[in-house]
Amino acid sequence: MQILVLKWQNSRWVLVHRDLSRSLLLTLVVLFNHK
Repeated sequence: MQILVLKWQNSRWVLVHRDLSRSLLLTLVVLFNHK
């Protein structure tokens, strides 16, 4: 049971992390386009 919870949290963290890096990349692109 504990392992399943850990795996679930881990996959959730990976998804959140991927979304954060994507939005960060988008922000950088927008900033560069404005210059």
